[in-house]
Amino acid sequence: ENAPWLTKEEFDRALAAATGRLKDFLLICYYTGARRRSIERMTKAQVDLARGRINLTSPAETALQRASKKRRPIVPIDPKIRPTVERLMMEGPENPWLLGSDADRYRDFNNLMRSVGLADKGNPHILRHSRATHLLHAGVSIFDVAKLLGDTVATVERVYGHHCPDYLGEAIRDRQTGA
Repeated sequence: ENAPWLTKEEFDRALAAATGRLKDFLLICYYTGARRRSIERMTKAQVDLARGRINLTSPAETALQRASKKRRPIVPIDPKIRPTVERLMMEGPENPWLLGSDADRYRDFNNLMRSVGLADKGNPHILRHSRATHLLHAGVSIFDVAKLLGDTVATVERVYGHHCPDYLGEAIRDRQTGA
């Protein structure tokens, strides 16, 4: 079965092979659960280090300018990416872009995935699907996953819930046996 998400091992393999801005992109996409363009177009003004959160909606973008109706929530800065985000905030203070520019990283991501033997998983959106699936597998509430993604519970259940039946079975057995 070719899962529509990366296993933790596959994500780690891709991350180990990535360098520079592409590595930063992978980390931030995965740990925020954000869509690719939200991260590519993220400005430093969207990052609030003091409060430990990122507003995935650009303050410069009005509702009329948005190309889609996809929600862009305010998400916490995961401790695993905080050092990366802090470093990016300090680099080139005159540059407004968190990743140095708003460049499209689709091709670079696709090439990276090909180089690590995962050509069939070369779309950066897989990072969002992977994060949601991994959180659900870890037992995170579907409500919390929906909030992180800016999706409804129904959407998370429909899109990701069917990825988790084996994990759900294990969780139920563990709780019944007190493990």
